[in-house]
Amino acid sequence: MSNILRIELTDDQRRGLHELLARRDLTRYSRQRAECIRLLDRGKTAPEVADLLECNVVTVRAAAHRFEDGGVEALPDAPRPGRPAKVLGGADRAALADLLDRSAAAGVTWTVPALREWLREQRGVEISADWLWELLRRDGFRWKRTRDSLRHNAGPVLQQSAKAELEDLEVISFGWFGTLSFMVGIVERLVPDELWAMFQRVVPEAPSRPQGGGRRRHGDREVLAAIVFVATSGCTWQQLPAASFGPSGATAHRRFSEWSKARVWAKLHRLVLDELGARGELDWTRCAIDSVNMRAMKKGT
Repeated sequence: MSNILRIELTDDQRRGLHELLARRDLTRYSRQRAECIRLLDRGKTAPEVADLLECNVVTVRAAAHRFEDGGVEALPDAPRPGRPAKVLGGADRAALADLLDRSAAAGVTWTVPALREWLREQRGVEISADWLWELLRRDGFRWKRTRDSLRHNAGPVLQQSAKAELEDLEVISFGWFGTLSFMVGIVERLVPDELWAMFQRVVPEAPSRPQGGGRRRHGDREVLAAIVFVATSGCTWQQLPAASFGPSGATAHRRFSEWSKARVWAKLHRLVLDELGARGELDWTRCAIDSVNMRAMKKGT
């Protein structure tokens, strides 16, 4: 008897799975289970799915057993016991979205307690700050900018182009080898060979595990491509399609933080300027010179 886990969905099941993944209120683990079923249906093995989603093989098998017992309807989290949590109505959410859009255009940021107070005064809605934060996260609202956000660096044209590309990445269906070739193609396009050669000169070596073992570390080029995509598209780290790049949004964000602490971006910027200067391709019609005057202590020594 074969121990290979295989799942083949019917057209109705695929349609139901697609509708489930399109839900904005889907929790993290519910989405993970749905992604497991989607990838298994494409012919991937449980270890391959676990590697793509960066989870344990046991998690993949549990999602498959859950699907076999109850279908697509069994993949979301079971309702929690106790009194149902308060939810915002459609009109309240529309008013909240309009407020955040107008505030973003005016450069105004909000905190969760301030939004909670606004809902109480303007809409007559009583809701806890924790639950409001969860609803905002599920609906994809960004009411304040985090320190590691790259959204402000992206132009609106690039955002629209990358958004369309992101939608294409989410619906394109490939076989296993087709997915690999597609991943290589998009990585090489976002990180050309010349940029990759310069990046290798400034990126620190990967830390080694003294005890050995552990999950295989994603390649620096794939992670750099994911970071470039987030920086140019303005999408959040959670929206990064791991099936298209390899590393998940959490992995890309963690590596981005590591490289930021190591001043990789400043070194890369300086290296790019040196290369362009050596070729005579720098435009010096506009430049700025900065200086600092300091008192010479101990006779200038």
